[in-house]
Amino acid sequence: MGFQTVAIQQRASEIQTVLAAVKTEFGTYQKMLRQAQKQLGTVSRTVDTLVGTRTRAMERKLRSITELEDPAEAERIIGVDALEAAPALDEATASAEED
Repeated sequence: MGFQTVAIQQRASEIQTVLAAVKTEFGTYQKMLRQAQKQLGTVSRTVDTLVGTRTRAMERKLRSITELEDPAEAERIIGVDALEAAPALDEATASAEED
């Protein structure tokens, strides 16, 4: 029984050391995660600002222009194939829904 007790105490000591290391690393992990979240927030705000500004500018210029009644005609004129664009839209929608 004495040998088993010593073995259990040694194993408990090893576990304590590993847990201490994990706790130290977890602090570093949290710091890095907060920094990444802050950077993502900055990027998101920058994109929102730039896209919003450019979108409003283009909308102002396009207000006096009437739209084509047939979306297929617009796609033909611009050179966009609806079948090619649809999978990309489906993938973007699916990934946005997952988030």
